[in-house]
Amino acid sequence: EDRWRGRALVSTKWLKDKLEQAPDQLHLLDVRGQVGKKDAGGGRVETQYEALSDDFLAAHIPTAVFIDWTRDIVDVADSSAPVQLASCDAFARVMEAKGISTAKTVVVYDTGQMLFATRLWWALTLYGHPDVRVLDGGWKRWTQEGYATSSYTHTHTHTRVRARTRARTHTHMHRPYYIYTSVSR
Repeated sequence: EDRWRGRALVSTKWLKDKLEQAPDQLHLLDVRGQVGKKDAGGGRVETQYEALSDDFLAAHIPTAVFIDWTRDIVDVADSSAPVQLASCDAFARVMEAKGISTAKTVVVYDTGQMLFATRLWWALTLYGHPDVRVLDGGWKRWTQEGYATSSYTHTHTHTRVRARTRARTHTHMHRPYYIYTSVSR
């Protein structure tokens, strides 16, 4: 609760300073996306989900890795609800492939609306990452304040992670949940 409030949201200056002082201690995740509506006829509206990967390729915060919120962190097999959170094992496989470990602080950002960044923050936190932050104002604020951007696609080292269950400590939550942890090679 209060212990999360003070550290979950970080400023653009905080991120700039961390990128200058200790970039090897951060994983920066760009999860820009949008949800649109399309007239499906007959008074129906169809929801369209889109990851903004082209925007990432054009420019992003240096060292960022792109996370496609429509495929990487959702259960793509669930056609009844196309954006349901992926299982822990599937989520851990994506984090492995993207090089995301629990040994580093993760900072997530989106366009600035905070919809997708907070969703990824929640998923990482739910699955046990110990230190996840959201960039306040996201991409929009970062660029408005004139901080550096890049079009270089950062390569990442595949990281091994292990999914496991752990009992919840809150009395109103009876089901176990999953966590992922980094595994040494």
